[in-house]
Amino acid sequence: MLRNIRNIITVVMTLVIIAVFLTGCACVDSFGPPRSMIQISVVDSSGAPVPEAGLTIYKGGTHQIAYEYPISNYTPEDPLISNQRGEITAIKKEDGPSSGGCYFLGILPIGVVRKPKYDCEIAADGYKTIQLDLWDLFKSSREQHSDLSKKTVLIEGVETELRLYQQKFVLEN
Repeated sequence: MLRNIRNIITVVMTLVIIAVFLTGCACVDSFGPPRSMIQISVVDSSGAPVPEAGLTIYKGGTHQIAYEYPISNYTPEDPLISNQRGEITAIKKEDGPSSGGCYFLGILPIGVVRKPKYDCEIAADGYKTIQLDLWDLFKSSREQHSDLSKKTVLIEGVETELRLYQQKFVLEN
């Protein structure tokens, strides 16, 4: 009896390995939300704008800067620095579903992909630095992300509709 069970398990495992080899495993991006524009307002404790405040994005748990992904317009040549009105605009141009995982044969879930972690900080001379998680930039008072306002912008010569997130951060002296 034990030998029959062992043979059945061997046959099933062999078939699974062959099926994975032939069809592969599809893993979807676990980072969401989809294409977005994040308008960040940086102010001091009196509500005055803070110009020259920088938003820095790091790969989670490191001080390794995460240029271009997840925020597309964050590059060494184009850092995310607030203007005279204390505004920073960050863009995520790639679509990404709001949940993810790996699927065998494209339909059977075989694992959950954890969303990647990114740490952020907002800093300006003369102010205390704010530490936050990238997901704090995507918080919304709306119940559904699909309810957000949208803005059409030109990305690489193509008009693209982005969901609009608006955040305000206060820097303390």
